[in-house]
Amino acid sequence: MLIFQMFHVTVQSESNLIARQTPTQRVLELRVRPPENQKANQRTPLNIAMVLDRSGSMHGFKLEYVKQAAQHVIQLLADQDRAALVTFDDEVTVNFPTAQINRHARSEITERISGIHTGNSTNLSGGWMEGCEQVARNAESRRQINRVLLLTDGLANVGITEPDSLGNHARELAQRGVSTSTFGVGVGFNEHLLEAMANQGSGNFYYIANPSEIPSIFLREFNELAAVTARGVQVNLTLPEHTSVEVLGGWRHTLEGNHLQLSLGDLAAGRDQEVYLKLLLPPSDAGDVLEVKAYAFGTGVNDADLSDETHIQFRYADAAEVAAAQPREDVLERFAKVQMSDRTTSALKLERSGQRDQARKLIIQSLEENRPHISADQAKEYEDMADRMQHGMLEEDRKTSQFNAYRSKRSRDDTN
Repeated sequence: MLIFQMFHVTVQSESNLIARQTPTQRVLELRVRPPENQKANQRTPLNIAMVLDRSGSMHGFKLEYVKQAAQHVIQLLADQDRAALVTFDDEVTVNFPTAQINRHARSEITERISGIHTGNSTNLSGGWMEGCEQVARNAESRRQINRVLLLTDGLANVGITEPDSLGNHARELAQRGVSTSTFGVGVGFNEHLLEAMANQGSGNFYYIANPSEIPSIFLREFNELAAVTARGVQVNLTLPEHTSVEVLGGWRHTLEGNHLQLSLGDLAAGRDQEVYLKLLLPPSDAGDVLEVKAYAFGTGVNDADLSDETHIQFRYADAAEVAAAQPREDVLERFAKVQMSDRTTSALKLERSGQRDQARKLIIQSLEENRPHISADQAKEYEDMADRMQHGMLEEDRKTSQFNAYRSKRSRDDTN
């Protein structure tokens, strides 16, 4: 049976009309569809490292659930896959160096998982970097999915601890073909750090409120990796000269002149990935249209080259015609959802740093901008959140709110 290798990129806006006399703001909705599912025995091999926090706060049932999850993942790996196991407290231990999975390796790594015990502080950066090193030793970006799974329940307090610095390291590693997914357990970790590492590392971020959910969430990540049909997906956009652009959702990107490159990472079958941009298009008395070109590419199953391209044109018109045009409400509704989620992440950072009034104002300002395109119930939820921000939020509320925002802006609402 042949694999259906459809790989498709589309772009649309809420309106294709722009004003001649003044700059015009427009939404750009970009959607990438990966190829269909492949047979189970045709999936791309995995090259993973599980990096597990064994600091003192993981003692007891937390660590037991982590062990259960890790052992289950090992049992699901096929002989074509590779795996490594790294644990950390204030020191980093390579419990099982990267190796091809076979019956002997599966048995040995399972035994090593059983022997994990808790220790002291949290050298998150050291453990994560060692996991990345294990994956990188045999990373073949066109032949494997190279992913580090980092699980922690605490604040990084040994080694590199700054979110920006760790995010930059994650970005550099992702550019070299090693991606990172992060799992935060309980209320003691820094959610902004773990999300930044996942965003810049082209992976996924998870908040695990109840440790009993660890096995099912690890399984969710494994199932998504096993369903990947487009790896290292990038979209190159050519923008009109003098166009300003804002990328929503925390996607890793670079902008050089009028060329924008978006890195979407690995995409699983059945999950169209949407990305939203805000464009400020320049006025002109000379031209009739402006064009945005999009070229998407990646690597499919069995090293297949995937690519597709499309474009959208914006037509200049007088201000009266632009104002009278009926916008596409469905695009604005989807954009409003992502923009509110994006602003929520920024407001939560302000609230955590003690800037509560600023956090509340940011939510309220964003709400007023997007209110016409969201439901009354959604608006009420944001008003309530703004009030909680002004009075100071509880840790569980912060993390739940931030994770909900992450899922919304990354089109991951099915990960409830």
